[in-house]
Amino acid sequence: MPGVERPLPPRDVLEAARVTALQSYPAPETAATEPFVTLVQMAAHLLQAPIAMITLIGRDQQWIKAAYGTELKRLPRAFTICNHAIVEPTGAMVVPDTLRDLRFRDHPLVLAPPHIRFYAGVCMMDSDGYVLGTLCVMDDKPSSIGPDALALLHKLGIETVDALVRQRAEQEALQDNAIPVFNRRSGHWDRDTWTSAASSNAAILIGCLAALASPCELGLDVGRRF
Repeated sequence: MPGVERPLPPRDVLEAARVTALQSYPAPETAATEPFVTLVQMAAHLLQAPIAMITLIGRDQQWIKAAYGTELKRLPRAFTICNHAIVEPTGAMVVPDTLRDLRFRDHPLVLAPPHIRFYAGVCMMDSDGYVLGTLCVMDDKPSSIGPDALALLHKLGIETVDALVRQRAEQEALQDNAIPVFNRRSGHWDRDTWTSAASSNAAILIGCLAALASPCELGLDVGRRF
């Protein structure tokens, strides 16, 4: 009815929908590629931070899509600082000094390498409103961030989401153009994605062979070995 507010879905329902949205993108554990590598480098240099990361947060894990200044690849979600950032209603979280924040002063990443003392992260939200992860910068010394710098981090976060959307579209296009290949071991037809220019010619050849009753109709000597 008009004027009557509908209750929001339970948090666990929203979280399940968020994780499902993340799963529609290419596997987060893949190696860092462009433009994600450049985006984290820009975040680190423009905000003068020694560490920057693009993170994708799944149900139980945080994957690091690309990183600058750290070799971290994956972390249990329960032990990540970004897990707190994705629920911030403002879409951003800034922690000037982790040792003065009750949430993080005993955190493993604060007490042990990389000894995070400063954190600033923005949520990477897709067009449906689901938070996929964060773009964040960190320092091993307490610091601060002004509104202009935070706005810049937001813009880089938007660019990162756009890059993820393009990557997903490219993957879907490759899957749509995949060529069926018979798997002798399983006895089933699999879809094999060929990215070379020769794939289109191969598809034409496979189509021609399938349309013929037998190889002999092509004038091939089926008893000959090549």
